[in-house]
Amino acid sequence: MNADLATLVLIGVLTASGVYLLIERSITRMLLGLLLVGN
Repeated sequence: MNADLATLVLIGVLTASGVYLLIERSITRMLLGLLLVGN
């Protein structure tokens, strides 16, 4: 597995997790989502 591919996959997972947490209605999860997307 290429290092660039691994980095892209990691970014994709973090972004997807952040978006999913933003969609959730919980304020705590929303803050975690903002942290993941902002990271």
